[in-house]
Amino acid sequence: MSGMTKHPNQAGFTLVELSMTMTISLILLLTMAVILVLSRRQTDSMNQRLTLLRDEMILDRWVQHYMEPAVRDSIQIFSNVTNENNDVDTDDGTIVHLFLPDSTQIRLALADQQIDWRVNLVDNHPLDSPASRIRLRRIAGQIAGIHLEVTLTNSEDSLNYARFIVPRN
Repeated sequence: MSGMTKHPNQAGFTLVELSMTMTISLILLLTMAVILVLSRRQTDSMNQRLTLLRDEMILDRWVQHYMEPAVRDSIQIFSNVTNENNDVDTDDGTIVHLFLPDSTQIRLALADQQIDWRVNLVDNHPLDSPASRIRLRRIAGQIAGIHLEVTLTNSEDSLNYARFIVPRN
């Protein structure tokens, strides 16, 4: 009669064995779900980094091909620049017209100072800085499928006009 205390079910498993099997199965299922979620996040992050790198390479290639050497050599393109400052206070002569999606992050490093701001072009007005002389040394931005127009003036008042579009799939 001692064997009757286990109460076997029709398949021959005891309730303890059945509950342990279900618990192990549930733990394995949850582990697999966590692994899938983590691998998906890592894949998305990697795709985002690759897309930014591709955009930077396209922009860099464009700059190398079309800009005058004196201006071209002073321009570098970076991503993931963030700053909330909306002030643009320069008297170095660079005119910058930026047509970008709202909330695009841009940093300009002009001469010894860096000017950071967030572009919010609700009314499509470009950002301007006063014109006199010197060159744009660095354009840095978080690229999200952009239409960027840059007009640069140098000390001889000649214009270098840059316009390029980076499509986003």
